[in-house]
Amino acid sequence: MPATRPSPSGRDFAAPAARRAGVRPRALAMVAVFCLAGVMSQFLRSSHAAIAPEVMHALSLSSEALGLVTSAFFLAYALTQVPVGVLLDHLGPRWVVPGGMMLAVLGAVGFGLAASIEGAYLSRWLMGMGSAPIFMGSFVACARWFRPERFGTIAGLISGVGFAGSIVAGTPMALASEWIGWRAAFFAIGGVTAAIAVALLIVVRDAPPGHPDLARAREGLGRVLAGVLRILGNRQMHRLLAMALVGYATHATVFSLWAGPYLNDVHGLSGVERGHVILAMGIVTVIGCFAYGALDRVFDTRKGLVMGGALSTAAMLAVMAAWPSPGVATAAVLLVLFALAASFPVAVTVHGRALFPEHMAGRAMTTCNLGLMLGAATVQSLSGVVVGAFPVVEGRAPEDAYRAVFAGLALITLLAAFVYRRIRDVKPGEPAPLAAGE
Repeated sequence: MPATRPSPSGRDFAAPAARRAGVRPRALAMVAVFCLAGVMSQFLRSSHAAIAPEVMHALSLSSEALGLVTSAFFLAYALTQVPVGVLLDHLGPRWVVPGGMMLAVLGAVGFGLAASIEGAYLSRWLMGMGSAPIFMGSFVACARWFRPERFGTIAGLISGVGFAGSIVAGTPMALASEWIGWRAAFFAIGGVTAAIAVALLIVVRDAPPGHPDLARAREGLGRVLAGVLRILGNRQMHRLLAMALVGYATHATVFSLWAGPYLNDVHGLSGVERGHVILAMGIVTVIGCFAYGALDRVFDTRKGLVMGGALSTAAMLAVMAAWPSPGVATAAVLLVLFALAASFPVAVTVHGRALFPEHMAGRAMTTCNLGLMLGAATVQSLSGVVVGAFPVVEGRAPEDAYRAVFAGLALITLLAAFVYRRIRDVKPGEPAPLAAGE
């Protein structure tokens, strides 16, 4: 039996010789395939961002209906998080993640076939359920394969590369819509999703050789559910959830829902031109995810990164709300800067993971993700009501409708930062807690 030594968090890992024998190549392969899965998840959640006007026309959707359909992904994603966390801690990421992705396959094909708001809503719901285990499953697995002080960097890497899926939802999706139609594009993406699910099953292992999780007795359902309640009752988690509910919602509401219609209605951009702006927003979001994931070690703080990201996001939204009739170039630059600032939710998830012990990692991160996605679903639905409250002129919502959305998002981001400011900071490399205390 190979010698072991404690990690900084108190967990034992196989000795370096054993890791060189196969753990590191496996870990890197897992990160690569998790990145591909993340690309697919992000594409599905933002898949109609650049082609929203075309989808609205084909399915006869109003602004309120578009907000409702878009939010279905996030609502399903959010409501699936608690069972996903239980399954990740009980069965492990290797089976849970690819199994869930098969639901996303059904959703992608169903959206391509949709002929009504009901069909589109159900398809988006299936996409959300199927995507729900991807990022949290990858984080649970990588938390076991990499040392704690590197977890933020790995999480940022997976989130950043994964967000390339939102880049694909920009210009490439707009071009595909023009070439083969948006319905055929969804059929193709369903096939790619299925292929990635098979690759995950082949490559992923739940923990490296010698990891104590492999020898740990599985918790019974009662203890698993009790752990969920302990997480939900934790005051630190309450403060974290305040930021989680708003942090991703601001980015998703602008990027995945209203950026395309705003550029169409206010600035008259075509599908490909809208796609270019959304492409740029996606690129800087990837950069932002990398930065927020890695800079915790540079500044030795997680709380500080989240606060900085939230305040910067609120500032950009306030400028967008207050600036009347900006030119096309100015509007595009403001959207891109907003996307960069608002890419901080990966740091929220990393902070949430650090608040709880190893055996509760899946439930802790999925609880955090529950807040992220539930907030996105709620805010997107409400934003549709806001836009719909303004009179439509020649099929276009007025600029004031979008400025009202930007102002509302700025306000709730500031409120979330006010609550979050009292949370306990957990610095990179600090030992994982042995119990889920206050």
